[in-house]
Amino acid sequence: KALRNADGEIYGILNMASDVTEQVKVKQRLIESERNLRNTISQAPVAMCIFRGPSFVVEVANERMFEFWGKQSHEVMDKPIFEGLPEASNQGLEELLEKVYNTSERFLANEHPVVLPRKGSLETVYVNFVYEPLREGHGHIAGIIAVAVDVTEQVLVRQKIEQNEQYMRAMVESAPFPIAAYEGREMR
Repeated sequence: KALRNADGEIYGILNMASDVTEQVKVKQRLIESERNLRNTISQAPVAMCIFRGPSFVVEVANERMFEFWGKQSHEVMDKPIFEGLPEASNQGLEELLEKVYNTSERFLANEHPVVLPRKGSLETVYVNFVYEPLREGHGHIAGIIAVAVDVTEQVLVRQKIEQNEQYMRAMVESAPFPIAAYEGREMR
């Protein structure tokens, strides 16, 4: 800035500067950290996503999560999850997400049934999942990290085995003659 005397003549120049090197370095580290998080999620061997804010906007999700949801990326990205995936509404998941977001307590579920789109219709799938609070640098809860594993096949196989065992037990108990079973030994 030109410095002028009472007659308007320039007698000097005022030069001010601030060293912003540290702020630029912090911003670069933050960008790199976010890029690493997104890469980790996209390469994860399980379904993963990040819901941001109290309306649970889908900010990041990997291909496995889209497959699990039965949705394409454009159907759910950058939207509140229950807007992009209305089929998951009213199954108690909203309350679980709200509790994690408001209390910062992790939620774990095993073999949790959820109705989701599959091959053009709705099906019950079973999932092991965790909702983990996502904390910003100052500790504030900014969202939720969700990790899910579809265990439908294992649950259905186990249910079938349990049904067969119940059927066999009922047959043995209703047989008109005694039946004995021997395990690990040959009968002679």
